[in-house]
Order: sequence, then structure tokens, then C-alpha cells
Amino acid sequence: MEKEGGTGYVSEQKWKWGGKYLIVNSFIIVDEEDGWQKGDKVDITITRAEIKFEPIDTNGDMMTLKHWLECVDSGGFIDYDGFGYYAFEDKMSDKEVKPSHVKKNGIDDKFTHVVWYNR
Repeated sequence: MEKEGGTGYVSEQKWKWGGKYLIVNSFIIVDEEDGWQKGDKVDITITRAEIKFEPIDTNGDMMTLKHWLECVDSGGFIDYDGFGYYAFEDKMSDKEVKPSHVKKNGIDDKFTHVVWYNR
């Protein structure tokens, strides 16, 4: 049976679904809505959204990924300072990158640049 929407827990972390994010197994329903019963266990698959590209935004600071990483490693950029989007030399993506991603998630090194937005 396929249903959309709802709220539940996976590994004690709360998730909302209804978009394309990640693959989750053994989702436990905690709210009764859309025909789900509290306590139901279901397996769901949520896939990642396709990365979209657009022209480089001149409001941001375009820099190589290497230079951005050097700024992060030296403490020049922290999450409070702003955020960026992964890019190539001729286009930027809608995939956000923050300094904390370097230690938490690693970085996506298929990109060559970052468009950085200071607060």
C-alpha cells in the first residue's frame, strides 16, 4: 500500500517524509493521519532529488573548492558566517554546503567551486 505524508521515527530521530531525501527502513508511525495507525511499522524508500544547475549568482563570492576548504580549515569560515552552494566554473548547483559539512559529512569533491554567501 502506498501513502504519502506523515510523521514518524527512525533510529530515534524524527523525520518528515513526502519529498525526495533518502532511503529509510522500518519507519514507525507516531501520528495517526492519512490512514496510518500509531505504531505501524512500514518500509519506505525516499530517493534524493536531482541536483539542479543555474548560472553563477554574482551576489555570492565564487571560489575554488580548494580555496574554500582552506578558509574553513583555517577558521575563516564557520556556519555562523554564511553558507555556499557547490558549483563548477560555469554554473552553480542547488546543493548547499556549510563549513560544518567538512567534518560531519565530508564534502562532495565532484564539484570544483563554491559560491559563498556571507551573512
